[in-house]
Amino acid sequence: MWLDHDLTPSQLKESVKKEEFRNGLLGYLEDIIKQDLSNFDFDTSETDVPERQHTHIISNNECAISTTESNTTKLIPLIMPTPKPSMTNFALHFKNDIVQLNPTCRMRMPRRIENVSSINIESGEIKLKRLHETINNFNEYIISACRSNMDIKYIFSGSDAKALVYYITDYVTKSNLSFHDTFDLY
Repeated sequence: MWLDHDLTPSQLKESVKKEEFRNGLLGYLEDIIKQDLSNFDFDTSETDVPERQHTHIISNNECAISTTESNTTKLIPLIMPTPKPSMTNFALHFKNDIVQLNPTCRMRMPRRIENVSSINIESGEIKLKRLHETINNFNEYIISACRSNMDIKYIFSGSDAKALVYYITDYVTKSNLSFHDTFDLY
């Protein structure tokens, strides 16, 4: 979605030097772009979720749970069992497993926590409030309507616009089929 306005990037850079404009722009962006779930209330008090009955099947080759856990830590990360979301320390186990698989995230996660939104007057860099390190920026109305993953960004400068055009062009022209699969279609 592209929002049209009358200000050029150079006019925006000049306007950002005024505190009133800066505060208005940050308020507008914080209203549209969310980077955490702090503004959303999740009332689960009336939710009727039946408790799961956990059954334990004992096989003839019975072994202690501690032995099983110590054995899984010796496995290579790719074949380790996936932790269950119902585990008490699921987030910690899942994060540790992911870091073992790939310590460098291609999506630059975790992201830096920003307690307050700010605009650097000299560079024009906008840092929006982020209270969660692994939630991508989103708009709650667009994500609800589309029901899909999304990324939302405010384009402040010409270089940001060029980078975005390159990203979109590269994304929409990527080939889903390999070279040899393409010829199988004919």
